[in-house]
Amino acid sequence: MKSQYKISYYLRIVITIAAYIIFYYYIINSCLHAQSKSQLYFNIIIGIIFGGFAILAEYLRMNYDAATKDLIIDGKPDKALAKIDRVEKADIFKTYKTSCQMMRMLSLIDMRKFAELLNYTDGIETNEYDVELIRNYARMLAYGEQGQRGKSNDSFKKLVQVRDYRDNKGKRFKGAYFLNWEVVNGQHKNYEGDYEGALRYLSDIDEKNMNLRELIQYLLAKLVAAKKLGRQEVCDTCKERLIKAARNNQTMRDYIETI
Repeated sequence: MKSQYKISYYLRIVITIAAYIIFYYYIINSCLHAQSKSQLYFNIIIGIIFGGFAILAEYLRMNYDAATKDLIIDGKPDKALAKIDRVEKADIFKTYKTSCQMMRMLSLIDMRKFAELLNYTDGIETNEYDVELIRNYARMLAYGEQGQRGKSNDSFKKLVQVRDYRDNKGKRFKGAYFLNWEVVNGQHKNYEGDYEGALRYLSDIDEKNMNLRELIQYLLAKLVAAKKLGRQEVCDTCKERLIKAARNNQTMRDYIETI
């Protein structure tokens, strides 16, 4: 998956550079062969306007793509968050608003900044399905990690309610598949203190389609349940894999050592 992402990432860069070359070749050629000053000035203005918007769009896309790579492929939520800040500051048309909101919440989860996460989610006002889904998931985790079982359970119930929304054809929205629901249920069971139930959800999960951050969250939930139940072999295996998977996230590594 990682190699496929890299191929796609660099292929887009090559295609974009080629498009810019063709565009500016056309503009320069039009300027050189302009029949009048007004046509020359018009071509220059068009080149500046469209070129400026193209550069801005590319800047936003490249930073957002890089943030995505940092978060889900390389496991570097701090670097992802820094790039999201850049996108939000430069995104004058708010094209990436909802995407950045989701990325920020996921980054704060991985950085274990749960108080900041709750403050941030309190300020989100949107009816966007995908954002509301991740928002309730984030709040379930944040409250759970703070030991507020009741609020965590309330957020879980809202999360399931959002997940089960249907379109006019009776189908779930695509965003419902952003999360691995076996992992979500396992995390919820941990916060409820039902560690046997958590392990039942977490024992037969297919890892092959998981990205790195999903794998870390899955192994972390499994480690917590196994530790509470005294399943030392499972605990040791998960901990060893987690430390390796979280190699680029010192905050997560430090936390893993306390379990």
